[in-house]
Amino acid sequence: MGVFSAIGRFFSDLKADFRNYDKKNGDSAAVFSARFFSSYKGVFVQKLTIGRNAASFGIIFLGSKVKSERILLHEYGHYLQLKEMGFFRFLRRVAFPSVTANLLDRMKKLPLPYYGSPWERGADVLGNAAEPTALWHKDAPDRFTKLFPLLFRKKAKVYQRFGVPMPTVPVKPGKKSVKK
Repeated sequence: MGVFSAIGRFFSDLKADFRNYDKKNGDSAAVFSARFFSSYKGVFVQKLTIGRNAASFGIIFLGSKVKSERILLHEYGHYLQLKEMGFFRFLRRVAFPSVTANLLDRMKKLPLPYYGSPWERGADVLGNAAEPTALWHKDAPDRFTKLFPLLFRKKAKVYQRFGVPMPTVPVKPGKKSVKK
């Protein structure tokens, strides 16, 4: 492909994104078909060359290889968290621990799955990316509150704050739950 055809394609794709832009778009397919930018339920979506990564901080950033509606819904959930908590609370309770946990996860030093954290599960629930009743790892509250003790002093309040039910230990079929 020559330089002029690449430039022509760039402007053609950019023009298509402008033409198809709808601030109130609620269709994930329209988001994924955009090349540079789109909107999802009133939130600006910026497409970037960051592979399969995604983030949200007032707007949604999607990697060019992201094609999962679940990821879009999850990032929309983070947008709703920001809107609900406000900038500084979101920064302290979601953005800081999320980035820190993500880095620890990439270094293979996070004690639990990254998406088991209360701020990530909260985004799943708010964005309808997962069922609110989905089971958590039984040690999630203890481990994540120990990882960030200054941010989350009482584990029950952590889950209440993020609008997620407290974790329950899954019971195997045919067995009864035992209360201590």
